[in-house]
Amino acid sequence: MLAALLPAVTAHAATTATVYCKPAASWIAVNIHHAPAGGSRTTTPGLPMTAACAGLYKRTVDLGMASGLAATFNNGSGTWDDHGGANHQLGTGTITVRDGAIAHSDPCGSTQPPQGNAATVRYSAATVGWTTVNLHWAPTGGSWTTAPGTGMEPACTGWVKKTVDLGAATTWQATFNNGNGVWDNNNSANYQLGNGNSTVRPRPRRGQRGARQDRRGRAVPAVAPSPDTGFVRSCTRAGPLAVLSPRAPIAGSTRKASSAWRRQGCCRC
Repeated sequence: MLAALLPAVTAHAATTATVYCKPAASWIAVNIHHAPAGGSRTTTPGLPMTAACAGLYKRTVDLGMASGLAATFNNGSGTWDDHGGANHQLGTGTITVRDGAIAHSDPCGSTQPPQGNAATVRYSAATVGWTTVNLHWAPTGGSWTTAPGTGMEPACTGWVKKTVDLGAATTWQATFNNGNGVWDNNNSANYQLGNGNSTVRPRPRRGQRGARQDRRGRAVPAVAPSPDTGFVRSCTRAGPLAVLSPRAPIAGSTRKASSAWRRQGCCRC
Protein backbone atom coordinates (compact mmCIF):
# COMPACT_ATOMS: atom_id res chain seq x y z
CA MET A 1 0.00 0.00 0.00
CA LEU A 2 2.78 2.43 0.91
CA ALA A 3 4.60 1.74 -2.34
CA ALA A 4 1.49 2.66 -4.29
CA LEU A 5 1.42 6.09 -2.62
CA LEU A 6 5.06 6.97 -3.37
CA PRO A 7 5.65 9.17 -6.45
CA ALA A 8 7.36 7.55 -9.41
CA VAL A 9 10.99 8.47 -9.85
CA THR A 10 12.01 9.20 -13.45
CA ALA A 11 15.52 8.10 -14.36
CA HIS A 12 17.58 10.58 -16.36
CA ALA A 13 20.29 9.30 -18.64
CA ALA A 14 23.75 10.64 -18.00
CA THR A 15 25.13 13.02 -20.59
CA THR A 16 28.41 12.56 -22.40
CA ALA A 17 30.75 14.57 -24.57
CA THR A 18 32.99 13.16 -27.27
CA VAL A 19 35.87 15.59 -27.52
CA TYR A 20 38.30 15.77 -30.44
CA CYS A 21 41.40 17.93 -30.26
CA LYS A 22 44.23 18.74 -32.65
CA PRO A 23 47.45 19.01 -30.62
CA ALA A 24 50.82 20.31 -31.69
CA ALA A 25 52.55 17.95 -34.11
CA SER A 26 55.34 17.36 -31.57
CA TRP A 27 52.96 15.76 -29.02
CA ILE A 28 53.21 11.98 -28.98
CA ALA A 29 50.58 11.60 -26.23
CA VAL A 30 47.47 13.65 -25.42
CA ASN A 31 45.44 13.81 -22.19
CA ILE A 32 42.22 15.63 -21.44
CA HIS A 33 42.05 17.18 -17.96
CA HIS A 34 38.47 18.24 -17.41
CA ALA A 35 35.66 18.96 -14.99
CA PRO A 36 31.90 18.72 -15.62
CA ALA A 37 30.06 21.98 -14.92
CA GLY A 38 29.71 22.17 -11.13
CA GLY A 39 31.86 19.06 -10.65
CA SER A 40 35.41 18.11 -9.76
CA ARG A 41 38.39 17.94 -12.06
CA THR A 42 40.07 14.73 -13.05
CA THR A 43 43.38 13.91 -11.41
CA THR A 44 46.33 15.46 -13.25
CA PRO A 45 47.28 14.83 -16.03
CA GLY A 46 43.75 13.63 -16.85
CA LEU A 47 42.47 10.89 -19.12
CA PRO A 48 44.41 9.63 -22.14
CA MET A 49 42.98 10.37 -25.58
CA THR A 50 43.26 8.01 -28.54
CA ALA A 51 44.31 8.79 -32.11
CA ALA A 52 41.31 9.41 -34.37
CA CYS A 53 42.03 10.83 -37.84
CA ALA A 54 44.11 13.53 -39.55
CA GLY A 55 46.21 14.21 -36.45
CA LEU A 56 43.18 14.47 -34.16
CA TYR A 57 42.73 12.70 -30.81
CA LYS A 58 39.43 11.83 -29.13
CA ARG A 59 37.92 10.86 -25.81
CA THR A 60 34.32 10.36 -24.66
CA VAL A 61 33.79 11.60 -21.11
CA ASP A 62 30.86 11.09 -18.73
CA LEU A 63 29.34 14.36 -17.51
CA GLY A 64 26.70 12.93 -15.22
CA MET A 65 23.83 15.42 -15.18
CA ALA A 66 26.02 18.37 -16.24
CA SER A 67 25.35 20.29 -19.44
CA GLY A 68 28.97 21.02 -20.26
CA LEU A 69 32.56 20.86 -19.15
CA ALA A 70 35.76 22.86 -18.84
CA ALA A 71 38.71 21.13 -20.49
CA THR A 72 42.44 21.49 -20.93
CA PHE A 73 44.84 19.25 -22.83
CA ASN A 74 48.43 18.22 -22.16
CA ASN A 75 51.12 15.94 -23.54
CA GLY A 76 51.85 14.24 -20.21
CA SER A 77 55.26 15.94 -20.05
CA GLY A 78 54.33 19.35 -18.72
CA THR A 79 53.12 21.09 -21.88
CA TRP A 80 49.54 22.31 -21.67
CA ASP A 81 46.84 23.81 -23.86
CA ASP A 82 44.58 25.64 -21.42
CA HIS A 83 43.24 28.23 -23.87
CA GLY A 84 45.37 31.01 -22.44
CA GLY A 85 44.37 30.19 -18.87
CA ALA A 86 40.63 30.37 -19.61
CA ASN A 87 40.17 26.62 -20.25
CA HIS A 88 38.10 25.36 -23.16
CA GLN A 89 34.41 25.76 -22.30
CA LEU A 90 32.59 22.90 -24.02
CA GLY A 91 29.05 21.52 -24.18
CA THR A 92 27.75 18.02 -24.79
CA GLY A 93 27.64 15.78 -27.84
CA THR A 94 30.50 15.75 -30.35
CA ILE A 95 32.93 18.66 -30.12
CA THR A 96 36.14 19.54 -31.94
CA VAL A 97 38.83 21.83 -30.53
CA ARG A 98 41.29 22.92 -33.19
CA ASP A 99 43.54 26.00 -33.38
CA GLY A 100 41.67 27.53 -30.44
CA ALA A 101 38.31 27.26 -32.24
CA ILE A 102 35.42 25.06 -31.10
CA ALA A 103 33.11 23.31 -33.56
CA HIS A 104 30.09 21.12 -32.79
CA SER A 105 30.61 18.29 -35.24
CA ASP A 106 32.41 15.02 -35.90
CA PRO A 107 35.63 15.88 -37.78
CA CYS A 108 36.32 12.30 -38.84
CA GLY A 109 32.95 11.01 -40.06
CA SER A 110 32.66 7.62 -41.70
CA THR A 111 35.82 5.88 -42.84
CA GLN A 112 34.02 3.13 -44.76
CA PRO A 113 34.94 2.95 -48.48
CA PRO A 114 32.08 3.73 -50.89
CA GLN A 115 30.07 0.70 -52.06
CA GLY A 116 28.28 2.54 -54.88
CA ASN A 117 29.20 5.51 -57.06
CA ALA A 118 31.91 7.56 -55.38
CA ALA A 119 32.27 11.34 -55.45
CA THR A 120 35.10 13.41 -54.01
CA VAL A 121 34.64 17.12 -53.35
CA ARG A 122 37.41 19.55 -52.44
CA TYR A 123 36.46 22.79 -50.70
CA SER A 124 38.49 25.97 -50.21
CA ALA A 125 38.46 26.48 -46.44
CA ALA A 126 41.01 29.29 -46.74
CA THR A 127 38.54 31.40 -48.71
CA VAL A 128 36.21 31.64 -45.70
CA GLY A 129 38.81 31.23 -42.95
CA TRP A 130 37.24 28.15 -41.35
CA THR A 131 39.39 25.79 -39.28
CA THR A 132 36.65 23.12 -39.33
CA VAL A 133 34.50 22.30 -42.37
CA ASN A 134 31.52 19.94 -42.41
CA LEU A 135 29.88 18.55 -45.52
CA HIS A 136 26.06 18.34 -45.36
CA TRP A 137 24.83 16.55 -48.46
CA ALA A 138 22.26 14.34 -50.16
CA PRO A 139 22.40 12.11 -53.25
CA THR A 140 19.79 12.92 -55.89
CA GLY A 141 16.59 11.20 -54.78
CA GLY A 142 18.06 10.36 -51.37
CA SER A 143 18.10 11.74 -47.84
CA TRP A 144 20.25 14.48 -46.38
CA THR A 145 22.86 13.74 -43.75
CA THR A 146 22.01 14.80 -40.23
CA ALA A 147 23.10 18.41 -39.71
CA PRO A 148 25.76 19.64 -39.43
CA GLY A 149 26.97 16.74 -41.61
CA THR A 150 30.30 14.95 -41.63
CA GLY A 151 33.74 16.41 -41.09
CA MET A 152 36.02 16.99 -44.06
CA GLU A 153 39.69 16.06 -43.93
CA PRO A 154 42.69 18.24 -44.79
CA ALA A 155 43.91 18.08 -48.38
CA CYS A 156 46.59 20.55 -49.42
CA THR A 157 47.15 23.93 -47.78
CA GLY A 158 43.88 25.82 -47.51
CA TRP A 159 41.75 22.96 -48.84
CA VAL A 160 39.72 20.11 -47.33
CA LYS A 161 38.16 17.11 -49.04
CA LYS A 162 35.64 14.34 -48.55
CA THR A 163 34.69 11.23 -50.51
CA VAL A 164 31.05 10.17 -50.27
CA ASP A 165 29.06 7.14 -51.38
CA LEU A 166 26.23 8.11 -53.76
CA GLY A 167 24.83 4.60 -54.03
CA ALA A 168 23.11 4.31 -57.41
CA ALA A 169 22.90 8.09 -57.88
CA THR A 170 25.25 9.94 -60.22
CA THR A 171 24.53 13.48 -59.00
CA TRP A 172 24.19 15.07 -55.59
CA GLN A 173 23.89 18.40 -53.79
CA ALA A 174 26.06 19.75 -51.03
CA THR A 175 26.33 22.55 -48.51
CA PHE A 176 29.16 23.35 -46.10
CA ASN A 177 29.38 24.79 -42.58
CA ASN A 178 31.92 25.53 -39.85
CA GLY A 179 30.16 23.59 -37.08
CA ASN A 180 29.05 26.80 -35.37
CA GLY A 181 26.04 27.82 -37.42
CA VAL A 182 27.80 29.54 -40.32
CA TRP A 183 26.80 27.97 -43.63
CA ASP A 184 27.75 28.11 -47.29
CA ASN A 185 24.72 26.88 -49.23
CA ASN A 186 25.60 28.61 -52.53
CA ASN A 187 23.14 31.44 -51.97
CA SER A 188 20.38 28.94 -51.00
CA ALA A 189 20.80 27.04 -54.28
CA ASN A 190 23.08 24.35 -52.80
CA TYR A 191 26.06 23.13 -54.81
CA GLN A 192 24.94 20.75 -57.57
CA LEU A 193 27.67 18.16 -58.07
CA GLY A 194 28.27 14.97 -60.03
CA ASN A 195 30.21 11.80 -59.31
CA GLY A 196 33.97 11.76 -59.71
CA ASN A 197 35.99 14.80 -58.56
CA SER A 198 34.64 18.30 -57.93
CA THR A 199 36.24 21.47 -56.60
CA VAL A 200 34.19 24.13 -54.80
CA ARG A 201 35.54 27.60 -54.07
CA PRO A 202 33.02 29.92 -52.36
CA ARG A 203 33.08 33.60 -53.27
CA PRO A 204 34.31 35.52 -50.20
CA ARG A 205 32.58 38.63 -49.00
CA ARG A 206 33.90 41.88 -50.39
CA GLY A 207 36.99 42.92 -48.48
CA GLN A 208 37.92 39.40 -47.40
CA ARG A 209 41.03 38.13 -49.14
CA GLY A 210 40.74 34.43 -48.55
CA ALA A 211 43.70 34.13 -46.18
CA ARG A 212 43.35 34.21 -42.42
CA GLN A 213 45.40 37.42 -42.26
CA ASP A 214 44.92 40.76 -43.92
CA ARG A 215 47.61 42.70 -45.79
CA ARG A 216 49.00 44.03 -42.52
CA GLY A 217 49.27 40.56 -41.02
CA ARG A 218 46.24 40.97 -38.76
CA ALA A 219 44.00 37.96 -38.17
CA VAL A 220 40.81 37.85 -40.25
CA PRO A 221 37.86 36.24 -38.39
CA ALA A 222 35.84 33.48 -39.98
CA VAL A 223 32.96 34.91 -41.99
CA ALA A 224 29.96 33.71 -43.89
CA PRO A 225 30.45 33.34 -47.63
CA SER A 226 29.10 36.07 -49.88
CA PRO A 227 25.44 35.91 -50.95
CA ASP A 228 26.84 35.57 -54.47
CA THR A 229 27.16 32.03 -55.74
CA GLY A 230 30.50 30.26 -55.56
CA PHE A 231 32.49 28.46 -58.22
CA VAL A 232 32.23 24.74 -58.97
CA ARG A 233 34.62 22.80 -61.15
CA SER A 234 33.89 19.20 -62.14
CA CYS A 235 37.05 17.22 -62.80
CA THR A 236 37.65 13.86 -64.41
CA ARG A 237 40.69 13.53 -62.17
CA ALA A 238 42.50 15.55 -59.51
CA GLY A 239 44.83 17.14 -62.06
CA PRO A 240 46.65 20.46 -62.16
CA LEU A 241 44.82 23.71 -61.78
CA ALA A 242 43.09 24.85 -64.93
CA VAL A 243 43.06 28.55 -65.81
CA LEU A 244 39.60 30.10 -65.73
CA SER A 245 38.75 33.78 -65.50
CA PRO A 246 35.20 34.53 -64.30
CA ARG A 247 36.27 38.19 -64.19
CA ALA A 248 38.28 38.43 -67.41
CA PRO A 249 39.45 41.87 -68.67
CA ILE A 250 37.02 43.78 -70.82
CA ALA A 251 38.17 44.15 -74.44
CA GLY A 252 40.18 47.34 -74.85
CA SER A 253 40.51 47.77 -71.09
CA THR A 254 43.73 47.63 -69.10
CA ARG A 255 41.91 46.23 -66.07
CA LYS A 256 43.44 42.93 -65.05
CA ALA A 257 41.40 39.90 -64.18
CA SER A 258 40.94 39.45 -60.47
CA SER A 259 43.77 37.25 -59.25
CA ALA A 260 41.42 35.79 -56.63
CA TRP A 261 39.39 34.16 -59.37
CA ARG A 262 41.93 33.69 -62.16
CA ARG A 263 42.61 30.06 -61.33
CA GLN A 264 39.46 28.09 -60.56
CA GLY A 265 40.23 24.55 -61.70
CA CYS A 266 40.79 21.21 -60.07
CA CYS A 267 43.24 21.13 -57.19
CA ARG A 268 45.98 18.52 -57.25
CA CYS A 269 45.57 17.46 -53.62
